[in-house]
Amino acid sequence: MDKKNKQNVYYRVIRKFQGKEFIFKPTYHYESTELGVKSEDFNEEKSIYKEVCFSKKLETCFFSIAFFLEPGEYYIYTTNRKPCVDLEKCQYGDFSVFEEVRYRKNVEAKCIGKIFIDDFAIEQIKDAYIAICNHKDPSIQKVVAKDWLDSYKTMINHIESIY
Repeated sequence: MDKKNKQNVYYRVIRKFQGKEFIFKPTYHYESTELGVKSEDFNEEKSIYKEVCFSKKLETCFFSIAFFLEPGEYYIYTTNRKPCVDLEKCQYGDFSVFEEVRYRKNVEAKCIGKIFIDDFAIEQIKDAYIAICNHKDPSIQKVVAKDWLDSYKTMINHIESIY
């Protein structure tokens, strides 16, 4: 995986296959943010905007759904569309660790493959998420996340291309 996201590829992992190409629509009101995203811009109240989230790294997509995971196949979609909101520099919560980005308009994406997640992987993802979130300092969160992501890449390397 490209750590710097030089190709501007953003990832989303979902449970149900939606076809080779799919348009993700903003459907949820997440935490309120301003477009500039400084820590003082962050607000735990729900945004007035409906948004859809992606991540700058495939590995971190699984954190965003950590507590919704069930054993089974998951499909990986990508887009190169520039996000409306980039939370990588946000010093609040876990956003900078997971390199979350958000879109406020429809996002065209392509399915690049699928991966099977078993019970062991789910527990590893949840444990890592909890370990990361137990630290309030984003620099410590990133160290914990990096340690976990390095061991997690083995699973990511088992992505099966479906085309």
